[in-house]
Amino acid sequence: MAESVLHPPEILVSSDNLIISRWPDKAMLDLRLSPVPETQQHIQNAIGCILPADPNSFVTSASLRIGWLGPDEWVMTGARDAIAQAEANLALHLTDVHHSLVDISGNRSCFSVAGADAVNLVAVGCSLDFAGPTFESDLCVQTLLARAQVMIFKQRETQSFEIYPRRSFSSYLSLWLQTAAREFIDQGNSETIF
Repeated sequence: MAESVLHPPEILVSSDNLIISRWPDKAMLDLRLSPVPETQQHIQNAIGCILPADPNSFVTSASLRIGWLGPDEWVMTGARDAIAQAEANLALHLTDVHHSLVDISGNRSCFSVAGADAVNLVAVGCSLDFAGPTFESDLCVQTLLARAQVMIFKQRETQSFEIYPRRSFSSYLSLWLQTAAREFIDQGNSETIF
């Protein structure tokens, strides 16, 4: 699969310990099917990796991130061209497999939260303990953040988050993230854009 390039993010908050960005061109696919071994081989042939089997986990290929949403449901995120290519390849390789494949890019927007205080910022508005032992691995969860329904990908290695709210909550969550970040940024060494 060809390497995809995302346009640069819009930086909302930038400091030594926290960076909050909005990604304007992330795209998403929702895939539902029975994950039997034969199906996994079709998936491998189509997108270069198999679907994650563990609850709330994700895998990453060269240009896609694939998160487990349920026993028969996954979400794929990436650049628009990578998602379009994945959709075409999956449609081709899954012709004999009962499945549902829907482009849900218009449904959600994407924010990233990174830096030393990323976990602390997310903890302000989310009841899940991302710093605890339960969430030591990479994960994909559906939860509430500041009372908005979101999907969160957390990367263990970088302690960073990709947060996908419904598009109708995008402005609200953008403002909430920027406001909540004030608690964690060094006022003398930050740039906040409202």
